[in-house]
Amino acid sequence: DFKTGSAPTSTAIIGMVLYNGSPLSDYTDKTPSFWAREEDKGEDYTLHPSYNADTGHFKLADMEIGKYGLQVTLDDDGNGYNRPDDFYGWTSPVYVEEGESTVEQDLSVSRILHLISPFDNTTIHQSMGDDWNVHEGEELKVEWDPLPEATDYQLSISLYGENPYQWISTVVYHKTSNTSYVASLPATDEGQLYQLTLYANNAAGDKVGQLMINYENGIGWDYRFKTVSAPSSTAIIGMVLYNGS
Repeated sequence: DFKTGSAPTSTAIIGMVLYNGSPLSDYTDKTPSFWAREEDKGEDYTLHPSYNADTGHFKLADMEIGKYGLQVTLDDDGNGYNRPDDFYGWTSPVYVEEGESTVEQDLSVSRILHLISPFDNTTIHQSMGDDWNVHEGEELKVEWDPLPEATDYQLSISLYGENPYQWISTVVYHKTSNTSYVASLPATDEGQLYQLTLYANNAAGDKVGQLMINYENGIGWDYRFKTVSAPSSTAIIGMVLYNGS
């Protein structure tokens, strides 16, 4: 049966929540949360959702005419959203037009990947100057937990200016079936930072995982950090003498 906070239905958006090309209910018996934004107005829109945890079907009742972005989230492990292995999806635009009784639209979600190195995304990202986010040396190991449904991962590292915030160059773009990669990164100059993004795809090429970072002031889809040169070593050289020789 549907779990519902019902309201009189004018137009309903109906469909299925999908993960890895299958109903989300194949992977979890928990009920996701739904959120909407009216895209033309840029405003939150109050939903009246229902969801069938046995089949993955959903219904968003009493939708007004408009252009929407629809978000689906699910705290899969019960430790608070959003953490690695939780589900997230965003679909936009979804149109509701005059005279329609139903709009059919499936909503796909992916899992949040667990980044292990150079930063553990189970923690909160502090300021850019925090020691966790300044890495020493030109070789940076990027490592993450495997996702069972993934066949390959797409890793990208780009250099950005901070003020004004703008893209400078893409330094790494790497596709791999492994779960680690060692990047060669020159030290960032003053006013620069690196941004790391990571996605997982299944055999069909569909996105099943993505990196998400919890910042102090919100959520980000990339890990931001700086690098510094490793200190050069100094050697004391000379000769051991005895009796002047």
